[in-house]
Amino acid sequence: MRYVLISIGLVISLAACRPNAPEPSASIEEDRLPTDFVQFYARFHSDSTYQMQHVIFPLPGKEADSTGRTYWIEEEWKVHNLSNFDEAQFEHEFELMNDRLIVETHYHKQVPYVVMRHWVELEGGWQLSYYGSKMGSLGGEKSDSL
Repeated sequence: MRYVLISIGLVISLAACRPNAPEPSASIEEDRLPTDFVQFYARFHSDSTYQMQHVIFPLPGKEADSTGRTYWIEEEWKVHNLSNFDEAQFEHEFELMNDRLIVETHYHKQVPYVVMRHWVELEGGWQLSYYGSKMGSLGGEKSDSL
């Protein structure tokens, strides 16, 4: 599947609609992604209460320094914002697995570090269903190996 660097225009527009909304540092490709996901993604990163309501806890994933699976719990969750994935430091990809699953991958430009998040659309809307990181590249591995 062809990967394309992601544009920032719509995310900035959506974030600008909120008073005092921080300017995003990562962007998403709105022309390839479902419109409702683009709107969800902007709100997820600018509204911490909304974010907590849209993470499936305990959230499966993997920490970069871990060899096994991790389960993130609500009480220890660190709120994600777009500055965590600054375009100066990361390249971003979104892969549409189907109309209800999107895999987001961030590759650090300076060091072999990868962050991956899975987004799934359920009856209540989009949810973060996986969050993992790994030192080293994926090296052709599938997302379930991260």
